[in-house]
Amino acid sequence: MPVTIIKSDKRAREKPCLRCEYSLRKIDSTHCPECGLSVWLSLSNNDGLEWSRAEWLRRMALGLGVMTVAQGFGMIPYALLLIAMFGGQASSGAAFFGWVSVAKICAAVYLIAYHIGLFIVTGSERRYPDRLKGWRIGSWVVGGIAMLFSLLLLVWATSPRGFWLLHTAMNFVVLASALVTLGYLRLLAKRIPNSTLAKICAWMMLVPVLPFLKVFPIFGLYIIMQSLWLAEILPVIYLPLSAVLFVWFAVLFRRAATSAEKSWAAETAITR
Repeated sequence: MPVTIIKSDKRAREKPCLRCEYSLRKIDSTHCPECGLSVWLSLSNNDGLEWSRAEWLRRMALGLGVMTVAQGFGMIPYALLLIAMFGGQASSGAAFFGWVSVAKICAAVYLIAYHIGLFIVTGSERRYPDRLKGWRIGSWVVGGIAMLFSLLLLVWATSPRGFWLLHTAMNFVVLASALVTLGYLRLLAKRIPNSTLAKICAWMMLVPVLPFLKVFPIFGLYIIMQSLWLAEILPVIYLPLSAVLFVWFAVLFRRAATSAEKSWAAETAITR
C-alpha cells in the first residue's frame, strides 16, 4: 500500500485573503472575518482557475479580446509594406514612401493596442506566492519598449529614412512580445488545466527545439543564422494563429470565471 506524505506549508499564513487581501496571519476561524471567504481557499496550494478570482479571469478575457482585435489590425502594416515594395516602388518614389508612412502609423497603433491588452492580461492575481511574477515583469518590460518604439514610428512616419532598420526592429519587437505572451499563457493553460493549449504555446515558442540547441549549439546557431530570413514572414503567420489562440483562451477564462463565482459563493459565510 503506497504511503502518502503530506507536507505542511510553513508559509501558508503569510498568504492574504484572495478576495479582500485581509491578513490571515492570526486568524483561527474557518472564514475570513472581512469578506467571509473560506480560509482554505486562500491558504491552500490549489491554484486551478476555477478556484481563482472571477474578476481577474474576466479581466484577462477582456485583455485577450483587445489583443485579438490588435492582431487583426497588425496585418495591415505588413500588407501596406507589400504594396509599397511591389506597387508603390514601381510607380514612383513618392508613392513608395507614402505607403511606408501609412504602414508606420498603423504599426504604431497596433503596438499600442496590443500592449494595452497585454498589460490588462498580465495584471496581478493577488495570489501568494506569485508564480507568474517573472513573466509579468517580462511582459511589462517588453511592453514599455514596444510603447517607446511605437512613438519612434510615429515620429519617423513622415521621414523616408530608416525604413529597413525600423522594419527589422519591428519584427524583433513583435517576436519579443510573442514570447512573453505565450510564456505567460502557457503557465495559465496548465492551471485550466488544458494540455493541448500548453503544448500549442510551447511549440509556438519553439520550446521543444531547445534541447537540440543545447546538445548541438554550433549546428543550432548555424541553422538560426541561415533561417533569419524567416523573420520577415513569421509575423504574418503568427498574427492570425495567435488571434485564434487568444479567442480560445478568452472563452476558457470566461467559463472559469463563471465556475469560480459559483465556487466562491458556496464557500462564503455571511459576515456582519
